[in-house]
Amino acid sequence: MAIKKINPPLIITPRVVPKFDNIELDETEIETAEDFRTEHFTLSELERACKIPDNLRPNALKLLENLQIIRTNIGKPISILSGYRDEALNIKVKGAQNSYHTKAMAADIRATDIAPKDLYAIIDKLIREKKLSEGGLGLYTRPNGWVHYDTRGFKARWTDY
Repeated sequence: MAIKKINPPLIITPRVVPKFDNIELDETEIETAEDFRTEHFTLSELERACKIPDNLRPNALKLLENLQIIRTNIGKPISILSGYRDEALNIKVKGAQNSYHTKAMAADIRATDIAPKDLYAIIDKLIREKKLSEGGLGLYTRPNGWVHYDTRGFKARWTDY
């Protein structure tokens, strides 16, 4: 699945942006990172509350690619409830210290017509099958629950019950 580019330009050369498994970058100059998109997601969906700093955009692009894999596998829309948070917002929402949201590596999500516990199980299975990057996976069962997924690179699992 390739990240598509659209305008306006902010020049970053492909040599500066790391290549991740499933992300293909062409050899031309890369356009503004916030305009990159997968088939169903844009970087701006991770930036609803805070703009992602340039040095964290490769993390965000990897996260978007992984969210696209989830979306493709479930065949249903995914809503990103919380994406990137700067330190001030993370403190305000009482986020974890060293939250992967502050590294542009995490999203809290819901899927249309899929209960959070079922979405959690699907994502866990995709990780075990090596279709998704290993990372953190949390289940929040509060009213209007959600799933946290991050691309930290090692296994972490939790629930709020």
